[in-house]
Amino acid sequence: MVFIDGSNWYHAMKSIGLYSSRIDYWNFARKLSEEHRSVVEIRYYVGKVSGDLTRTREQEQFLNTIKNQNVRVVLGSVEKQRVQPDKNQIQQTLKKLRGAFSDLNPMILDELERLMSEGTYVDKEKKVDVNLAVDMVARAMKNEFDVAYLVSADSDFVPAVEIVRETGKKVFAATPGHGYGLKNAVNSFIRLPKEWFSADLFLVD
Repeated sequence: MVFIDGSNWYHAMKSIGLYSSRIDYWNFARKLSEEHRSVVEIRYYVGKVSGDLTRTREQEQFLNTIKNQNVRVVLGSVEKQRVQPDKNQIQQTLKKLRGAFSDLNPMILDELERLMSEGTYVDKEKKVDVNLAVDMVARAMKNEFDVAYLVSADSDFVPAVEIVRETGKKVFAATPGHGYGLKNAVNSFIRLPKEWFSADLFLVD
């Protein structure tokens, strides 16, 4: 069974110049499992975006594409999370500039001051990692798979991986990313460089 951490997977693919939205996920799963294992299900976990109409449409189009491939989509949510000024690198840089350019136009200085004092907001997924971890553990306990392929580099999954392995199942992590925290927890860590992605793994327009 293949468990895909959608956001982590998207950013890992982007880092090697590839698009996760163009993947034929069953061909991907077959190659990942080296074709000598039967893939029983592919599950894709991601937060549902809202607000921005363009992003909402793009995600809906992508999710429809993978649903049509018979990939099970499990949705969490995406919420705005406030980042305090002292935790924001850009604002800390502005603070340094404020001190270096004290002779700037007072209006510019006032604007810098405002930007340095305001909190900013970032999108934060909710319930996505929890959904994946719980599903992987529950399905292992129900004996629904022998091997789990966890497509992620996120070390937050280490406790779930350990429980799954205690049930006698194997867990392989696969990602274009590094996944340092997962390497010691899984049975095998499969690094996916750009050249691993052969032409047959991509959808044909």
